[in-house]
Amino acid sequence: MHRIAGELGEAAELLERSMAIRRSLADRRGVGITVISQGLVAGAAGDLGRADRLLREALLLFDDMEDEPGRWGTLLDLGLILLDAGEHERARRVLRQWRDLPPISWTFRPRAWALLTLAALERRCGDEVAAARCLDEARRGFLALADEPGLAYLDSHAEPLLSGR
Repeated sequence: MHRIAGELGEAAELLERSMAIRRSLADRRGVGITVISQGLVAGAAGDLGRADRLLREALLLFDDMEDEPGRWGTLLDLGLILLDAGEHERARRVLRQWRDLPPISWTFRPRAWALLTLAALERRCGDEVAAARCLDEARRGFLALADEPGLAYLDSHAEPLLSGR
């Protein structure tokens, strides 16, 4: 909440307290979640290098625990941080890795929306076929969910996504 409200100092302080509690409980998953949150606060503060480092640290923790939901969220956050940093090729690689994870039922809606971002990156990197595949998968996801706002957005933005407008 503090990060979203722009209260980054308060968010960082609370996350440090959370980290101490999670470590005292030997809560490895909780540590990973807290590291993700610290990375997102760093990104919101404009420190994209620190955000990148923290999210990669969280990914290693989730990989070690074989925690698929943790990996799913971390890869998506990392891809979006890299996109914000202007590292389009790295963001593309990370989001492709994220896309290739097995779907988790609660991720269907965010997956469809994130595929729109990956479609734009694919187009920006010159792979029109991959961009079209991402848009097609997003459309199938929105249809399966009966997500009218998603379908309307896709219908109004698909051509600009592919043409770069």
